[in-house]
Amino acid sequence: MNESKIEIRKLTPLDAVSFRHLMLEGCRTSATDVGMLADEWGDENPLPSLVEKFHHVWSEPDHFILGAWLEGKLLGTLGFSRGNRVMSQHYAILWAMYVDKNYRGRGIAHALLTEIIYASRKMEGLECLRLKVRSTNERACHIYRTAGFKEVGTEPKVMKLGNEYIDQTWMVCELRDKYKTSSIADEVITGKIR
Repeated sequence: MNESKIEIRKLTPLDAVSFRHLMLEGCRTSATDVGMLADEWGDENPLPSLVEKFHHVWSEPDHFILGAWLEGKLLGTLGFSRGNRVMSQHYAILWAMYVDKNYRGRGIAHALLTEIIYASRKMEGLECLRLKVRSTNERACHIYRTAGFKEVGTEPKVMKLGNEYIDQTWMVCELRDKYKTSSIADEVITGKIR
């Protein structure tokens, strides 16, 4: 089994082209997971707008996007946004979890999630992480459950594509739980994928 080094790091304005390319691919191949069609996402996220967001929104300690890189190619992303208001600073929302379809099943989503949980546990006052996932995306639900996320509810008919309705499941990971969320949250990223 060949192992290659991956790099997990926060994306910067210089990564906007790679991020846009990966997200458009995600919209084309997994629209119900990304939540938008490629044309819609592209129209709402022109490159200059993304560069601006990376400069002014996603460069903050409480708002960022992690990327998984292999040999200069962006393979996966995971966004993090902490509440801005006094009564919502105890939680953060995870979003934009996407891994290139050709690199799935190699531990990239696991590595991104592990890094987010590890960093989150160091943030003062942050108590839990929240996310939503397509209810029928068993692979993603399994990854989140393994990381210590628990299902807290299902939102029916969030999206409709053709005649198909898509439900989303809300999941929460309690960071300060006296019971360990899981061993994944305590791992140190080794930088290797299968």
